[in-house]
Amino acid sequence: MTNIETKTYPSGLRLIVESIPGNRAVAVFFGVNAGSVYEDEHNNGISHVIEHMTFKGTKTRSAEDISTQFECLGASVNAFTSRYNTQYYGKCIKENTEKMVEIFSDMILNSVYDEEELKRELKVIYEEIDMYEDDPGSVAYDKYNEIFFKGTKLEKSVIGTKKVLSKLQRQDLIDYIDKYYVPQNMVVAFAGDVTMVEADAMVKKYFNSAFKTKSKPIDIKKTKEVVIPKQAQIVTKKNIAQTHIVMGYPTDNIYSKNATGINVLAFILGGGMSSRLFVRIREKLGLVYSINALPEFADIGGNIIISLATNSTNQELALKSIKEEIDNIANNGVTDAELEKAKTFCKSMLVMAAEVSTNKARNNASNILTYGKSITIDERMEEIEKVTKADVNKLAKSIFGRDGMCIAVVSDKPNKNPLKVYFGK
Repeated sequence: MTNIETKTYPSGLRLIVESIPGNRAVAVFFGVNAGSVYEDEHNNGISHVIEHMTFKGTKTRSAEDISTQFECLGASVNAFTSRYNTQYYGKCIKENTEKMVEIFSDMILNSVYDEEELKRELKVIYEEIDMYEDDPGSVAYDKYNEIFFKGTKLEKSVIGTKKVLSKLQRQDLIDYIDKYYVPQNMVVAFAGDVTMVEADAMVKKYFNSAFKTKSKPIDIKKTKEVVIPKQAQIVTKKNIAQTHIVMGYPTDNIYSKNATGINVLAFILGGGMSSRLFVRIREKLGLVYSINALPEFADIGGNIIISLATNSTNQELALKSIKEEIDNIANNGVTDAELEKAKTFCKSMLVMAAEVSTNKARNNASNILTYGKSITIDERMEEIEKVTKADVNKLAKSIFGRDGMCIAVVSDKPNKNPLKVYFGK
């Protein structure tokens, strides 16, 4: 039995602790609401650059000192940047937790962001950009997001472009950190063999002392307005063996009471080996190795994204066959058996993911950053259980009947008008 406790310090810094008796390891996440949605055309990618640079030296530690000291603790550490936040995290045995927290606090509070180190690290990020450019699936996904979220804050990529990044200076990083890396914009999450008393003592010792008073308010607006994109397509020619397709329909946003039902619908459509798209497109037609339908949510809206790769000669048949399955589920709904299977699978995935302390800490940090509160597994399970067949059928008819469907194709021989093929016009 786990126990989740939360605390907010006078500075605005938030702490969430999930104690797991018998788990000898401790996972810690340090999250800050700083991501691509807060960037502009002059600094797009800066959140991700800062994530990299935070590991590159503090006032008292070199980059090598940081990596060596973490490894001497047996700690597994990393970080990631998303559209909305950046999270630094680590996991180690209980007795080394405080030292791991101390190193992270030094990185987050005392990094020097050396100008020469920045130039070197930008070269690493350029290699990361090239890596994604060499992956046609990633290219298709990025192109899809460009058209689906065109004109909104989600249009920008998380990693940025070489052209913009090459102009970044150390002071740009400092200014951005001063604005967003402030206590009321941050959360520390613990999960594992740790109590609230122990975690609170570490945060007070290594973090809250640096945040004695609440800093000036920052303008971080999360809207509940749902943006429906204009129907659009984008075709990219690339010398590759397969045609990669990413397509999607707009849905409600992350705060919607329908979010859980949308998850269930997406699983029935393309979430597993017995899903409709997998059975039809792979098993019966043999057009793909894999095909997925996954929901993604944001504050300004969401979407169910379908992704696949197929031989260029099969792209038209694949699109037409997907449309037939979409029409079928929209017009005829789902079966009782499909609903129960999807709900069981969603609950099972939730429980199995929660067996890992790193996932618990990450989810708890993300919930605080996104919703401003903790959400337990029992609450999530209850939401799944409440989803009815009528709910899913209503969502299917509504979502797949909406305008705003977008499609991105990357291929050596792309069809020039995939929307026309898909809708049979």
